[in-house]
Amino acid sequence: GHTPLSVRGVSMILGMLGILGVFWFARMLFGTRAGLLAAMFMALSPVHWHYSREIRMYVLLTLLAVASSYTFLQFWNDRRKRWWFWHGLANLLLLWTHPFATLLPFVQGLYVLAFHWREFKRMILWGCLQVLVAMPPLLYILNIEFWPTDTAGFMTVPDLPVFLSDLFSDDSVGLTYQSLPLTAGWHALFSKETAAWLVSFWRVFGRTLLVLSVATAALFGAYLLFGAKRGKSETSHETVGVKRHAYVYLLLWWLVPPLVLYA
Repeated sequence: GHTPLSVRGVSMILGMLGILGVFWFARMLFGTRAGLLAAMFMALSPVHWHYSREIRMYVLLTLLAVASSYTFLQFWNDRRKRWWFWHGLANLLLLWTHPFATLLPFVQGLYVLAFHWREFKRMILWGCLQVLVAMPPLLYILNIEFWPTDTAGFMTVPDLPVFLSDLFSDDSVGLTYQSLPLTAGWHALFSKETAAWLVSFWRVFGRTLLVLSVATAALFGAYLLFGAKRGKSETSHETVGVKRHAYVYLLLWWLVPPLVLYA
């Protein structure tokens, strides 16, 4: 029957697979400890928890975006032929999931132009692969009848404060509408008055979490880009370079899609 568990179960499974995918992706880039931390943060993410209960495409979009990024970097770093197939399949499924998914191959194209432009033949072949997998969903999107402009008032360009909040604080409790705090969760431990007092600090907690998150990312990026000590072997040089490129890819993935939509 159509019970809540049966209709939401697929989203729950996809959400758990997304956590596992983030672990593998972060482990590939920065090691097992980074993979465990990334998986823990995603498991504790209020936004991911919310979408993993909905009967919508967003949790699948997240999983396929991670798969696309994993296979994309393996395609350029590993060079085995099997990554042609897996990367093409990941992007094909990704592009069928949501129209905005096209922004991720766009980010990947910028990365290729920045770091692999000397490999002209491989770059052109990668571009042809993207065109090939994009054609079926593109033809479908071109035939979609979207809402008339006078009935889509909610689809407006956000102002700068809303844009920055969405960019930096989707998972900071109390800073976005998705994760407003409630006193009910504290009633099992404290009185109603104490619970209300604790929740009254939600803005302080959210802003502190936001500052710590941004500072951690900035310090880690500064270490990779400028402070990592070069090893004595050629392998160490290559490892540092790969990690730097991976960090730049993550920055592009984070910044470019919202900036494109905002523009």
